[in-house]
Amino acid sequence: MRGLSAPSAAMLSAALMLGGGAAVSQTDAPGAAYQHVVCIAHRGNSHQAPENTLVAYREAAEIGADLAECDVDITADGHVVLMHDRSVDRTTDGSGLVQELTLEQLKALDAGSWKAEAYAGETVPTLHELMSQHTDDGLQIVVEIKAAGIAEQVVSILRDQDAAHRAVAFSFDRPTINAAAALEPALPCFWLTGQIPEEAGEMRALVNQAVADGLAGLSVHLGAVRPDWIRYAHSRGLSVWVWTVNDATGWAAVCAAGVDGVITDVPEAFIEWQGRD
Repeated sequence: MRGLSAPSAAMLSAALMLGGGAAVSQTDAPGAAYQHVVCIAHRGNSHQAPENTLVAYREAAEIGADLAECDVDITADGHVVLMHDRSVDRTTDGSGLVQELTLEQLKALDAGSWKAEAYAGETVPTLHELMSQHTDDGLQIVVEIKAAGIAEQVVSILRDQDAAHRAVAFSFDRPTINAAAALEPALPCFWLTGQIPEEAGEMRALVNQAVADGLAGLSVHLGAVRPDWIRYAHSRGLSVWVWTVNDATGWAAVCAAGVDGVITDVPEAFIEWQGRD
């Protein structure tokens, strides 16, 4: 990746498959010049499948996504599970807060029917189950740590699965992501930020903080993307991802600005835009 120091480049090229996604085939595709930009499937193949379920990640792997992002929280009895919201109400047939329910209670819920009847019976998976599902299909898992204070549990699961080399962690909570980075140096860790700066200097300050914290990169809001500070991030050895971009106009703009990865709800369409098989 452009601008990375030798240690960062080695770690990220192994962990993120940079330049090693689907085979290049269509040089006349609209986004053919950006086939090096990695495709990160947001909550799995969430446009088609129920988000944060095992089937969503199987589909993401099948369509050729380089990475797939998941959200994790912790149950009342200490299990790390996939769930974006604090409650289960939106994406299951149950109700209640994730942290107030046991794993057994969560496993009794239907996490698929809300999306389509074809997915009826999908359950809320654990992070352990997700990592076990993707041991040799090339799909890298990006773990967004939603709950503060669970970095140790997340890292422990990745270690048990020998999965630090095929995972990435990120979080909006700086102490949480810094804890994960300190616990497992082999795990690339990104700082998620929703900041939309008025001046590039504000983003340069975030870049400097991420470097000081020993992180591998930043994952930023679409509105923050500007080529000047992205070049600066690369010069400091950081990767830059952007969330969440779902159309060709947006893809062209952020890729031209120099981002290294695009988080999208429509990974198949992004890969087609790039002209990759």
